[in-house]
Amino acid sequence: MATTVCLLLFIAALVATGIYCYLFFVKNKKNLFAYKEEETIPTVKFYYKNLISKPVKKIYSDAGWDLTTPNDFQLAPGESILIDTNVIADIPENYVGILKSRSGLACKFRIDTANAGVIDSSYRGNIKVLLENRGDTEYIAKAGDRICQMLVLFCLLNAEFIEGEPNDQTERGKNGFGSSGK
Repeated sequence: MATTVCLLLFIAALVATGIYCYLFFVKNKKNLFAYKEEETIPTVKFYYKNLISKPVKKIYSDAGWDLTTPNDFQLAPGESILIDTNVIADIPENYVGILKSRSGLACKFRIDTANAGVIDSSYRGNIKVLLENRGDTEYIAKAGDRICQMLVLFCLLNAEFIEGEPNDQTERGKNGFGSSGK
């Protein structure tokens, strides 16, 4: 008899625990899993003056949007030129636009973005691209040619500044250029 009572009490406690857990998860499901259900991916908005200036992606999953030149130009070896793309980007806060060379232009013609390509989320002016010809032949571009790509990346805005040196050690330590091998 005592065993039966104990077994019934155990089953009742188990059922009560199950009901409590079920109600807890049903009641709080939205809060527990909201980061997946309600998460929105920020969107960059591009404003362009004419169709020839509209940023493009040939493939949706490509990392960057290609920016084009609105005008023909020629770029002699060793020279640089600042191109106004006639594009304004509305980049979400906590993100940054990075202008990078197009691989085809860099490999075939040695046309580079000259490391002048950070677009802050607060900037609302026309995006300008500084191109440099590092090759040994003149480069000729026609209006509508893709001249660089813009990546939009997450950017940490918070920093902690601490006087002194860090206490924690890493495997690499202070070893610099070439220290991680070939």
